[in-house]
Amino acid sequence: MKSVIPTVTIILGVTIMTCISVCLISFQLQITGAREFHGACIDSIEASYGSPEVISSCISSASEKGYTLQVTNEAVYDDRPSYKVILTYTARILLFNINQVSTLEGFAC
Repeated sequence: MKSVIPTVTIILGVTIMTCISVCLISFQLQITGAREFHGACIDSIEASYGSPEVISSCISSASEKGYTLQVTNEAVYDDRPSYKVILTYTARILLFNINQVSTLEGFAC
């Protein structure tokens, strides 16, 4: 009987730590997914030289994923386009009911 209580305590502790670890890994994967999407948008805008069709496609893809994407023309020279790409996303930790709204900024030249 003496070994039952420590065994149950250890199993409960491992279960709680596993749940917390899964939530934190999920949170990190959401952040990584947003960063990869932001980089992919910048790459596709640069590859298309600022094509309006590509920019609208990126904005619609972002809204499908639950992100907000803003692309503004920040060109200094008329012959060299430069776009500021701002991605706003929400990362959630479900176990603790925490929502973190973050913004990524970058330039597509």
